[in-house]
Amino acid sequence: MAVQRYDIRDLDGAFLERHWRPINSPIRDEDGRLAFLLHQVEDVTDQVTS
Repeated sequence: MAVQRYDIRDLDGAFLERHWRPINSPIRDEDGRLAFLLHQVEDVTDQVTS
């Protein structure tokens, strides 16, 4: 999936620019059938803004 911008708030309530890479990974059972879809995100702000 493409990198997505999704800003977050800091402790003072101000928005901080953040960029995230969504990662979806299939988890299969013993027979090779899809059992779960693992969804996670990686903060790639440093890579995008440098």
